Amino acid sequence: MRTLLLFTLLFTFSNAFAGEVEDLIKKMQAGFSQAKTLEYTCVYELFKGHKGTEIHSAYNGYVCRMDKMVYQKIKNTEFVYGSDYFLKISHEEKALSLDFAQNNIIREVDMSTIFEHCEEKEVKILDNYFAITLKYKYGSPSPFRVVKMRMDKKTFQLLQLDLYYTNSQDFSSTPGRPEMAQPHLRIRFSTMKTGLEVKKELFEFSKYIETKNQMLIPAGSCKGYELIDNRI
Repeated sequence: MRTLLLFTLLFTFSNAFAGEVEDLIKKMQAGFSQAKTLEYTCVYELFKGHKGTEIHSAYNGYVCRMDKMVYQKIKNTEFVYGSDYFLKISHEEKALSLDFAQNNIIREVDMSTIFEHCEEKEVKILDNYFAITLKYKYGSPSPFRVVKMRMDKKTFQLLQLDLYYTNSQDFSSTPGRPEMAQPHLRIRFSTMKTGLEVKKELFEFSKYIETKNQMLIPAGSCKGYELIDNRI
């Protein structure tokens, strides 16, 4: 029995090939980037330090995509990647930032960028998912030291993403007493739904901004907010 277990472990670790990692990530990306509509929720969990086990802060997220347009909400901030505009809405600051259309990372992922500064690539085959680890070179322009992914073995859906940042941030809540540590952000994804009827109103410009006397004015739930037009 022990011999069989040892053989199984050795076999698992022997599957850590860089080419396999890239193929798995491409399959995962294809699963949602080629779908016409996509919707999912997620949970963000922030840890203090790479080895921290207690959650420092947590908040919910939501993503909805229709064709090339994407709506994303993270805590109290909304992002709208429209067909001809980009909006960032901060409800805490009561402000809207309007810009030209932008590509979004949810759909436009440059695979060469993901692996360009990666020095180690590993995948382990566990019970229900692939455990992928990417380690980046010290001094590389990547904001991450390590990226870990959990991917469903049957559907190739991304289940969990762990981002271990290189730079430190201040976790202190007391002014003048900094607590610097490298953040670890964990994102846990719900089941991704494709091919569904999405909320088209999320991508209607007039939902957020209207025109009055030839001037752009925040509308709807953004009424009274400050509008910053970065296109000017």
